[in-house]
Amino acid sequence: MSSKGDADARFNAISEISPDGIITSNFFGYITYVNPSFCSLTGFEYDDFIGKHLIQIPTMEKQDLGPFLNILKDIMAGKITSTSITFPFHRKDGSSGIGDAYASILKVKNKREIIAIVKDITRQVELEKEKEEYMNNLEKMV
Repeated sequence: MSSKGDADARFNAISEISPDGIITSNFFGYITYVNPSFCSLTGFEYDDFIGKHLIQIPTMEKQDLGPFLNILKDIMAGKITSTSITFPFHRKDGSSGIGDAYASILKVKNKREIIAIVKDITRQVELEKEKEEYMNNLEKMV
């Protein structure tokens, strides 16, 4: 059986090599951690996120934050323990993407935080649109 310190080290090692972006916030909505993949996904640096409130993060437009704040509120109220959300985001280079996040409660040193594991699904969405257009064009031709 591993110790608490081993478990912490294991989580750190896993999150550092994860291909998915990982972001955590406290229950007040302040970012406590982002992994390297989250930074690669967005093009922003670690310091662009840490200590900032969700409404201040540079990847989101104010009008797109509503669903995230509602999830935060529902998790804090105990209405849900986990959920998934698809959302638009902006990269530092000005390009846009579409993310899919799984959010849940994470216990860290007897404190509860919110963790979101984020995948960039931009290419998948683009391919799905292309497929839909192709199918529509095929139907017109038939």
